[in-house]
Amino acid sequence: TTAMWPTPQKLHNEIKFLTGYYSSVINGKSGQIFYVVDSISFESMDQQEFSTFFDAAMEVLANRLGVDPMELLE
Repeated sequence: TTAMWPTPQKLHNEIKFLTGYYSSVINGKSGQIFYVVDSISFESMDQQEFSTFFDAAMEVLANRLGVDPMELLE
């Protein structure tokens, strides 16, 4: 956990949201709009779409962290 993301799930959801992997849901009664992050499981996308997501996710992390996230893996 970090001050930016208190749980891994919060980080995961923020990355999906910031990369556009979410759907808008409108409450039919109130008209309020909610946003629900999409699945990025291998069952929900092919390799090409996952590669596109992964590249976008690395860009989001680099911008938020100020460092290339791949360097953190070394």
